[in-house]
Amino acid sequence: MGLYLPGSVSFERLQAPFESASDALARFDERLRSSLVAEAFVLRAHFHDACAALWRAGEFVQLEDLVLHDAGMDVRTPTHELVRAHAVLLARRRIADREPAWALTTEGLAGLRGAWRPDGAVCESTTGCRAMHDDAAGGELDDEDGETILTGPK
Repeated sequence: MGLYLPGSVSFERLQAPFESASDALARFDERLRSSLVAEAFVLRAHFHDACAALWRAGEFVQLEDLVLHDAGMDVRTPTHELVRAHAVLLARRRIADREPAWALTTEGLAGLRGAWRPDGAVCESTTGCRAMHDDAAGGELDDEDGETILTGPK
């Protein structure tokens, strides 16, 4: 097996393998969509991808430890890497539970970053976030801590 330099690999040489992999993935996706084990496969894939995300960052998290941590049945104190993998797992679940394009919207990106804003809030660097309109339940957003204050019907 030789070493390939970026300039020595042509698109024409890779086009056929990419097309066959794309077709196989599309067929697998369609078979999975109508399968009885689709939900279990997706749940398992979330765990594997969370471990792989940390592996790409140079950290090692065992799948079994992540499953136990997610179930709240840790057998030892969770490591920092395990907590990060669990955060990736929760983010993947949030993305999967929403519309397909949600993660790329402003609200989706803010939610995944942890910079959640209430509906209608405007964030300015000097004043922080303030509500543009009152809450549907008759509340207003407190400027100090961002919590909703119930004011009753108007």
